Amino acid sequence: MAALLVLGLLLSQEPITPDDPSSLQRAFNAAIRAGTTKLVIPAGTYRLPVPQGVFSLLVRDAKDLEIDARGAEIVIGDPLKGGLQFFRCRNVKLRGLSIRHDLPPFTQGRIVAIAPDEKSLDVKIHEGYPAPEETWPAAYVFDPKTRLWKAGTIDLSPQRVEPLEKGLFRLHFRGKCGRSVHPVEVGDLLAYRGRGLTDLHLGACSGITVEDVTIRNGGGFCVHEDGGEGGNRYRYRVTYGPKPPGATEAPLLSCNADAFHSSGVRKGPTLEGCLFEGMGDDGIPIHGAYSLIVESREKSWVATDGVLREGDPLRLFNPDGGPAGEGKVVSIRRLQDYSPTEKSRFHGFADFSKQRFVEVVTDPPLAAGFDWQASNPASTGSGFVVRNNVIRNHRARGILIKADDGLIEGNTIEGSTIAGIVLAPELWWREACYSRNVIIRNNTLRRCGMASVGPWTVQAGALSVTSEAKPGAAPGHRNITIENNRFIENDGVNLLLRSVDGALVKGNRFERPAQAPTRRGSAQKIDPAALVWVAQSRNVRFEANQVLDAGAAFAKRVGVGLETLDLAGVETGIK
Repeated sequence: MAALLVLGLLLSQEPITPDDPSSLQRAFNAAIRAGTTKLVIPAGTYRLPVPQGVFSLLVRDAKDLEIDARGAEIVIGDPLKGGLQFFRCRNVKLRGLSIRHDLPPFTQGRIVAIAPDEKSLDVKIHEGYPAPEETWPAAYVFDPKTRLWKAGTIDLSPQRVEPLEKGLFRLHFRGKCGRSVHPVEVGDLLAYRGRGLTDLHLGACSGITVEDVTIRNGGGFCVHEDGGEGGNRYRYRVTYGPKPPGATEAPLLSCNADAFHSSGVRKGPTLEGCLFEGMGDDGIPIHGAYSLIVESREKSWVATDGVLREGDPLRLFNPDGGPAGEGKVVSIRRLQDYSPTEKSRFHGFADFSKQRFVEVVTDPPLAAGFDWQASNPASTGSGFVVRNNVIRNHRARGILIKADDGLIEGNTIEGSTIAGIVLAPELWWREACYSRNVIIRNNTLRRCGMASVGPWTVQAGALSVTSEAKPGAAPGHRNITIENNRFIENDGVNLLLRSVDGALVKGNRFERPAQAPTRRGSAQKIDPAALVWVAQSRNVRFEANQVLDAGAAFAKRVGVGLETLDLAGVETGIK
């Protein structure tokens, strides 16, 4: 009976065949026009033509539609093009689709020489992989035996790339890049991020379900939900692609950037049962944005547009990252031909020519000045659920949260180079905000924070609830619960609490910590010899936590920094 139903759907819809990949777009368009409730994509490989625009396939203004693509794979021929975009869609389910770029949109090779002055290194590109661009945004060092990020190494950003002969390139750096900086050596592998676009994009959508989708050779963000009412649900895989034609080496990366990315969504996503591995950046970031204040008037501000919304709440922050007030947006008025007279110190607002400006009135009126920032907590992805996912062997953070009212539960995070779980605003990157009312429980964090990181970081813990706020600022995070998690073989600080008002740390197990010394966070006045570090925080309670088989670099259970008040259980709550 099920086979007859599928046959009936196939006969009633626009014909789709792998022999004519353009039939996919025609079928999407026809289904949307007809108000179809189910579209079946027959199994097979669809090699998509190069689009004129950004994305290879477009689904716009669809609603109440199921797309059954089990057994179907779309292959993107141009490494600089995106995959499938859903725009202004509601209650759409995508099931079973595989997406990959035909050739990896990144490249890789082996280090064959390091200059005596350590300011250049020579790389032989692996056969079958694309030639590098003239400049690379970042390169990463891999252990040739494990083919994983090499412990202790940092990201490399070459200033110039010099072709030497076919397949051989010299990377030039402003400073040193050799053993005096990190443990890199001839014979190590290098992977290089390329330019690329999102594989599956959700713009201004709500109620979307992505189920049993697989993405390989990802272009940029593998899945990006941007704006909209949200409430989307995800269960999918990001993993390594096949060897490209002529290659003998398997890919070191699965994609250029994040496995998942949520920005500016009003109801947060649910990710459950996902597998993410080998990414060139974060696993699961969820955040909003900041609006920059460029002028203070008698009863209003002038600020950058696109974040604040009439009737929504607002949180205000001074340039040092400290909370400076909360209110409600009463009115917004677009300004024409407005140009700020000062230049922002923040990287994310370096070019005002790309910004529009609005006059903002708040209730109550809030005093502010140039380079203050305001967030909209109604559009940061709050209400998120991240449960029972596996995130492993990738750059940066496994889970990076800047939202409220969320649950992080039952995840296994291994080999995240900077940290496993981070709650932190990043004003310099325009990503908001501090978190409130977040539960982090029953997760396993193993071997996190072992590369791409150093003394400079404020995200120094395998699990970090932190900020870059300067001393004197009030805590920004509130009401955080960290319970029944396992921390396994993490060197340096395992748990960092900085700028937190109200945290319960209960029932966690720290197994085989501090096997080797590290300097992670030391330039931020964080003691890397402490298992737990608390600073600029208050109302933190420790209960029934255990330390098992600590290594030689272990010095203290809890280290306490400046401006920390009302700690309970420091002596009795961690044993």
